[in-house]
Amino acid sequence: MSQNTETMKPMLALVESFHSSNKQLKQRPESKPENGSNTLLLAELSDKVICHIWQRMATIYGYKWASHMGMADDGDGYLTDASKTWQKGLAGITVAQIKCGFDVLIFKKHEWPPSLPEFRSICIAQGFGSIPTVDEVMAILVRVSSKQGSLAERYENPLIFAISQKIDMHGLRTAKTVDAKRMIKPVYDKLLETGWQEWPEHAFIEQRAISSSKERNKSAGLAALRLIKGSL
Repeated sequence: MSQNTETMKPMLALVESFHSSNKQLKQRPESKPENGSNTLLLAELSDKVICHIWQRMATIYGYKWASHMGMADDGDGYLTDASKTWQKGLAGITVAQIKCGFDVLIFKKHEWPPSLPEFRSICIAQGFGSIPTVDEVMAILVRVSSKQGSLAERYENPLIFAISQKIDMHGLRTAKTVDAKRMIKPVYDKLLETGWQEWPEHAFIEQRAISSSKERNKSAGLAALRLIKGSL
């Protein structure tokens, strides 16, 4: 019995120490966006937010988190290597998305703590609402050739529109199903990891079908040519 007590003491102390680590943490200067860019995708979370994530994970998972990830800070008031890795890995994720991510972990009863890529994907998916599957993306991209309607109506989800900007759309429409999925899947997975832009400003503007306009112009041109020939 005494052996069990001795084994558990360090682990319990480790979990408890997360609750006081936020108060004494020294703040490093905020990371500046690379290349002068102001894009949200490069913004790192503050040290305070990372410590809050550590505390929440320890509260939810107890020793499962603490034994694997250790402390949020190094004892001198600075982030550990593990927590700094999470800080960089969660760059671009908002606090609101993180809150949604924790809701998923709690209410969907994830038994084990997520890895960094898993937690990032959970947060991004919740922040952007319902995420279409690869099969749904493929079905929409194959039939989206018509220019009728707005971008939002035709692509249905900003993720699908983002994928369309990174693949050969003509090649996709002429490819077999298995090959089309191979084209989409790597881009789909990459965007889930990094995030994607919301709809552009013009996404909700109605567009006319280009093909029908060309047909009308062709008909008008033939009619004019017949009139010219008739007058000769």
